Amino acid sequence: MSTRATYQFTGDNYKVTTYIHCDGYPEGAATYFWNMHHAQNSRGGWATQFIRANDTAEITSSHEGHGDTEYQYTLNEDGQFKAVKILRDWENETHTKEVIFSGHYAEFINQYGEKQCGGFEPLQQVQLSQYMENKVWITPTQLIAMLETEIKELESYSKRFPQFSGNIDSMRSRVAWLQKTVNEFFKEKV
Repeated sequence: MSTRATYQFTGDNYKVTTYIHCDGYPEGAATYFWNMHHAQNSRGGWATQFIRANDTAEITSSHEGHGDTEYQYTLNEDGQFKAVKILRDWENETHTKEVIFSGHYAEFINQYGEKQCGGFEPLQQVQLSQYMENKVWITPTQLIAMLETEIKELESYSKRFPQFSGNIDSMRSRVAWLQKTVNEFFKEKV
């Protein structure tokens, strides 16, 4: 469906806007942001991840760069997100804007993504380390994959460098924290 939309990414020193010609309604946009969230290469910030993860995204000048868009989505570097629907009166050449969502982009994905995203899992906030105050948005599959990777790295490192007991203890502590987090994550679901 040709529902045109722009996707803007803002930070202290930048503003990047992309345009996608189709599927710009909220459920379609949730898929694009789901793809961004799961981008394999996370270097370069949200805009770069979004473009890498959505091959139909193209850079444009601004939200107003295309006169026929029906939705505008804005994401700042802190994850705060706003979705705006453009109501156009073509006869009188006017338009109004209606905010349809304001909050964290993960909450937007959770609200609209289930209807559209293949393999959808809701994102949930999780603290990934006892030394980290901030929580991150993650799916159960991502959390389990992270734990499995940490276990493999611990096993490999322990075999290669058994003399570095401090590093090994630190890695064990991280694995224990992630295992506890996984257990709590799934206990809440039961």
